[in-house]
Amino acid sequence: MIGDSPVAAEAIRWSARLHAGDMSAAEHAELLAWRRAHPEHEIEFQAQQMLSRAVQAMPDDAIRRLYGGELPERPRLGRRRALRAGALLLCAGAAGAAAWGVGRGPGRPAYAAQWSTRKGERRSVSLSEGSVLELNTDTQADVAFFDDRRVVTLTRGEVLFDIRPDAARPFFVEAGPATVQVTGARFNVRRTAQDVHVAVEQGVVEVRGGPWWHRSRNVLNAGQGTLVDADGRQPGPQAVNLSAELAWVNGRLVFRNASLATVVDELNRYLAQPLRLANDRVGRLRLTASFKLDDPAGIVEALPGVLPVVLRRLQDGGAVLDLKPGSA
Repeated sequence: MIGDSPVAAEAIRWSARLHAGDMSAAEHAELLAWRRAHPEHEIEFQAQQMLSRAVQAMPDDAIRRLYGGELPERPRLGRRRALRAGALLLCAGAAGAAAWGVGRGPGRPAYAAQWSTRKGERRSVSLSEGSVLELNTDTQADVAFFDDRRVVTLTRGEVLFDIRPDAARPFFVEAGPATVQVTGARFNVRRTAQDVHVAVEQGVVEVRGGPWWHRSRNVLNAGQGTLVDADGRQPGPQAVNLSAELAWVNGRLVFRNASLATVVDELNRYLAQPLRLANDRVGRLRLTASFKLDDPAGIVEALPGVLPVVLRRLQDGGAVLDLKPGSA
């Protein structure tokens, strides 16, 4: 079936009608009204437009291989345009913008930049069109702006995106198995080696994951989030605690009944030398606390004061947390 939602299917239909070249004035007005009816409509339509432009740029031989042969000539289209229209519908049903990667689509970027932070560093970046990126520790983000889209490729780390609305140039974040698409919103994306977590503070955000033949998709509103695993799978939208999720922007780490194993994993994002656990038992201890991020090493030093643990320093500069003698 073409499209993985009613909105996607409608966007494909409108894109195909537009590229057929014989739309009436009434149909153009209907298309414009549909695009303006909801941000999700514009997001899907722009994704199909990018796909259309890529198909139009492909040589005829590649189109025939994709479609599997010639299409019969249609009145008012001709054989060449019929072939491309058929290939476009085939590609639209299979792929969408996430299939080839919006950052590698047609055209050269009008603006490009690379931004990164070291461990323990945070920085704020203002982009050329007015959007703002807040980069957390150990983050790499590549920016590319095209005539019809804005793209950030998040190689690693975490970014809070505050995106200026621009319906003509949707904003994409490519983060491993996940592609995030907005027209204007404020949202957080965190990419680890295992998964990608997205949380929305303001606006509407679409998250897609996985290959085109088994693609997952969520539309998130403010206060919602999702987790995309390495295979692109994700549950439905989940409620998120934004105050805890975004505490790092204000220089804090907030833990609510978190396991010590989770706390250590989070601290190691900021520490120059890793903190380790002596065993699984110590990792199962629970912690509720709020720490300032200005001194992550000081947080490590403070842990024996709030939990029944001892801290042992290692020769390589790292440290190990173990249960205090006599602890249950």
